[in-house]
Amino acid sequence: MKEKITVTKYMLSTSGRARLRLAVVSDTHEADPGPVTDAVRSIAPDVIILAGDIVEAKTKMSAALHDGAKSEVAYELIRSLCRIAPVYYGLGNHEANITDRQLENIKKTDVHLLVDEYARIKVRGFEFAIGAVSPEDDAAARAMLEGLRRQDCYRILICHRPERYVREFYDPRDDLVLAGHAHGGQWRAFGIGAFAPGQGIFPRYTKGFYGNLLVSAGAHNSEFVPRINDPCEVLSVELVD
Repeated sequence: MKEKITVTKYMLSTSGRARLRLAVVSDTHEADPGPVTDAVRSIAPDVIILAGDIVEAKTKMSAALHDGAKSEVAYELIRSLCRIAPVYYGLGNHEANITDRQLENIKKTDVHLLVDEYARIKVRGFEFAIGAVSPEDDAAARAMLEGLRRQDCYRILICHRPERYVREFYDPRDDLVLAGHAHGGQWRAFGIGAFAPGQGIFPRYTKGFYGNLLVSAGAHNSEFVPRINDPCEVLSVELVD
């Protein structure tokens, strides 16, 4: 049976600075690409953001296990999304030990892989800078962030772990920061999650907006325990001028 995915919609005013429709996908963990692709297609985005944990390589052992055909479902997802709109991909903690062969296979798709770097694009007559911090290299991330924050356009940052952004990288010059990682807290009640990696019990940053930070609950349940009141989701983010 295909995993059910909710499209969660957000609208964000840019005070005349930008107009753009984003689809944001995170934490697919090499799941069946079909439901995610269908959800993204229904959004009809201008740009697609992959906010980490698409390919499995969290440890050297898991990277070795997924180095061959096992990651093919992730590459198929990327290829499918690239047929819908331009895709910009920032790595997550499950990609911290990504192998050369996995990187080569990613680069064979049409995706724009951002590893402590940013790209400038123009959509609907507006300029954007999209950057992503890598899972491990703080020095390279900070150098990239300085360049990104000097751009005279609407600035979008991919930082997979929300608590890392708040603790290490927060800056009001970042117009929109996109994260995943927390899986919505796994069990939700009264808008609060039960547990998230890196944040522990009753985590703060699990789903939705926290200032300029938008956290996705992720598009796949990769945990052994079920989600409760916490559907898998793809985000539709409408920037309006």
